[in-house]
Amino acid sequence: MKLGHVLARGAMALSALALSAGTALADPEIGGTLNKTGDIWARYIGSDAFFDDDLYFYVNVGDLGTAQFLFANHASAPGSEVDVADGSLAIGDEAIFGICVDRAGGGGTTNGCADAEDFFYTGDPTRNADGMHHVRLWTIEDYIAELPLDGEGLQHALDAQAAGYTYILGFEDILGGGDEDYNDVIYALRGVTVVPEPVTMTLLATGLAGMGGAGALKRRRKK
Repeated sequence: MKLGHVLARGAMALSALALSAGTALADPEIGGTLNKTGDIWARYIGSDAFFDDDLYFYVNVGDLGTAQFLFANHASAPGSEVDVADGSLAIGDEAIFGICVDRAGGGGTTNGCADAEDFFYTGDPTRNADGMHHVRLWTIEDYIAELPLDGEGLQHALDAQAAGYTYILGFEDILGGGDEDYNDVIYALRGVTVVPEPVTMTLLATGLAGMGGAGALKRRRKK
């Protein structure tokens, strides 16, 4: 088969992959690191959790004394917004968010967490007691595309999109992976970007580069 045909078919296949994947993150279930790009705001979307979970922005991982309380999943109203106290972060620094799972049932802004097993963070999974990721990230467009065409959840997401929010995050609050529904604390962020970047263009670039290299090798062998 001629190189042109290979590249054309490869490009079509990768384009189809890109269309089917949308702007999915490199891992479709769990996301990467959140890096600051500007003034960070958080907006509460909702929850479908049994436990009371409180969401914080962390200056120092594990230190609630310096953390900023943002939302309580059973007390905060969807659509509530908070200006995140990110003044200590430079552009490009990691922004770390985490939940405290109150298994004692205290709820609200009262922290009833008993130990480190009740805290889960964004970013590096080794921050969590089980060493697992407990967050899924979506671009807000992907999140909206996954929702039913009606209902409060869709409207809250659309409102967040209209307000300039770019990502939706959902936490899983049970040690060991739980039910992996990532809907125990759902909130939107703006003023951040996600690393790694969306996978589709990376796949397209590396795929075409790989096919180009294969073609070059074939031409060298013919000489």
